[in-house]
Amino acid sequence: MKFLFTLVTVCLSLPLFSQEVKVDERSVPFNAGSKNAYVVTIPYTTSDFVEKKIKDEMKDWGGKYNSSKGEFTVTQGKIKELGEKLFDGYAKIIDSKNGVVTVAFAVDLGGAYLSSSQHKEQHSAFVNR
Repeated sequence: MKFLFTLVTVCLSLPLFSQEVKVDERSVPFNAGSKNAYVVTIPYTTSDFVEKKIKDEMKDWGGKYNSSKGEFTVTQGKIKELGEKLFDGYAKIIDSKNGVVTVAFAVDLGGAYLSSSQHKEQHSAFVNR
């Protein structure tokens, strides 16, 4: 009986501890206005660690990197998987509490922001990056 009770308790509590990285798409306010963005929720981390990773990732995009007022930008960047055209990229940490950090990434492809409905191939490449 004790074994069965323990097994049921463990099975019911597993979903509470099984957090994973999630990606959503929505409009997010940036310093220069609202943009369609990919919002990534990362469990079991700190904002300092994530901020360092954002900087490293965005510097890999090439172009001119800048950080100001809690936002990170790259102008005239390029990611091979998104194609040959240059883009502007934006990122910011939206929230950080209880070991969960939420980050927004927006990509201006030159007239339109990257979205799953308008840029299916580039969307897949960006999300899977």
